[in-house]
Amino acid sequence: MSSSLLLTTDTQRHADDAVKAVKVTYKDQKPLLLTIDEAVAAKSFFDPQAKTLKKGDPESMFNHQSY
Repeated sequence: MSSSLLLTTDTQRHADDAVKAVKVTYKDQKPLLLTIDEAVAAKSFFDPQAKTLKKGDPESMFNHQSY
């Protein structure tokens, strides 16, 4: 499973603090698939229906910024 994280903050300091607060833990890792043939053999394909976890309203945050 793959995950992404998007942080939106109002200051650089808050962004730095938020990044420091993130803890990444890897469990039960499968062997690396380094070639297309290995991915096909392992039946590992991109899932366009992958779930996105979202907290808050990042779109609104971007739309209300004065760049």
